[in-house]
Amino acid sequence: MQFFGTENRKPFFRFFTLTVGRQAGTCIKHMALSCSYNDIKRADFPIERQFHVLKHFCEVNPEYRQYLLHNSEYSYEDIDNQIKEKGSRFFNSFVSDPLQLLDIVVNKFKSDGVEADWLGDRCEVRLNFSKEHFPEGIGEDHIIHIDKLPDEIKDQLPDLEYETLQRLQFTSQSKKTWTVNMIIKKIDTKPVIITIFPGVYAPLLPNHEEQTDEEYRKSMEFWSKHILIS
Repeated sequence: MQFFGTENRKPFFRFFTLTVGRQAGTCIKHMALSCSYNDIKRADFPIERQFHVLKHFCEVNPEYRQYLLHNSEYSYEDIDNQIKEKGSRFFNSFVSDPLQLLDIVVNKFKSDGVEADWLGDRCEVRLNFSKEHFPEGIGEDHIIHIDKLPDEIKDQLPDLEYETLQRLQFTSQSKKTWTVNMIIKKIDTKPVIITIFPGVYAPLLPNHEEQTDEEYRKSMEFWSKHILIS
């Protein structure tokens, strides 16, 4: 019978210790950092991102229109065209401009004690509003999965490129929603609000010039299976 001596045991314990150390190091390395109320409170909301969010409004109040006209190069026509863009919508009874929307989101985040994490340089926040306080919803969800399209349209889908798919004009009844999503990104270590929108979570439309390879991949994956209804 062969016995394991001291020299035989040492390598095993050393290997075991190193393995545990590596695992512990991996856990620490991938531990998510909390996205706090202060992160959101101090986040920038640039004019161009406010303008982007207009596509999720049915209309904006006159005071905000004037603010946007005086603080940017956007025209009345630009504002109207952006509001007409396809997208899920906030009801006017819930909010009437992007800055007011930001205040609502920040206050809701704090009052509900919402927990969110930074995943790299990105944080995604989801807030759910009360059906009791908003029985008609806070907005409409205009996103539909391609599986729910009529058969005559689905039969064409395998032959459609992403760009063609997004140009499809399909009218369907939208769904009420009580959910608000906000995406924040660190740019030069400063939190910046990228977008705020109602309804189911959806990444920004694919744009290789403004997205990392991973963000672009996820956007293509989502928007190759979903469209915006009119």
